Amino acid sequence: MSGTAGGHGARGDLNAGRWLRRFQQNPGAPVRLVCLPHAGGSASYFRAWSAALGDRVDLVAVQYPGRQDRIGEEPLNAMDAMADALVPLLRPLLDRPVAIFGHSMGSAIAYEVALRMEQRFGLCFSTLFASGRKPPHTADKEAAYLRGDEAILESMAELRALDPAIMHDKDLYDLVMPSIRADYRLIETYRPTRPPRVSAPLLAFFGGSDKGVDAASANRWDELTTDFRGIREFPGGHFYPDECLSELVAEIARHLETRPSHLEN
Repeated sequence: MSGTAGGHGARGDLNAGRWLRRFQQNPGAPVRLVCLPHAGGSASYFRAWSAALGDRVDLVAVQYPGRQDRIGEEPLNAMDAMADALVPLLRPLLDRPVAIFGHSMGSAIAYEVALRMEQRFGLCFSTLFASGRKPPHTADKEAAYLRGDEAILESMAELRALDPAIMHDKDLYDLVMPSIRADYRLIETYRPTRPPRVSAPLLAFFGGSDKGVDAASANRWDELTTDFRGIREFPGGHFYPDECLSELVAEIARHLETRPSHLEN
């Protein structure tokens, strides 16, 4: 497959450049890994992954609008808007086998992107790694976004996702809270009742001390794929990748496949 991401010519390239980040150039890598961050997260969360994966993997991290160098853009607060924006940007990347990894909120977005890619274009990710979250049709009914910033910050603190500096710097608080509010609204209003299965092989990862997901709930990701590859528990809590990155990256690398991206008819 050829073409530029998100459209044709310079406009498409510019759009892709805003959304998709590479921290290490590996143009000849036989496989790609697209990484989607958690609520309140950014592409830079995956900066250390590129070096850890080496030159056989082209790592592409997604930068959602409304944070870091996209701080001046309106954040997206609905799943359909986020997934629909990402699909045309990621589609040109499937000129070779591409796996997709999402952590927490990112795992739900990854599923929706994979579903759209298959239904609209007959393209399949080589693997879908769902990390740190229950499958979307079983997720707890939460509404912190309706209760205001204090409830959101309490939720983030419980997950250890909150930078203490936010609470002590009003300017920083005013900068980052719009995107955090949008992320919480996106994931807390996303409630599919009977989501279809994707064809992509799916693995579910979680931290053993994560209060939001355990082995039983992680195993229910098998209801969203025709090719469930099981679960893997890692030491640590919700942000277990911070505690065992080398182990996680090794596990991901072990499951990266080189099968074609087009679905068989």
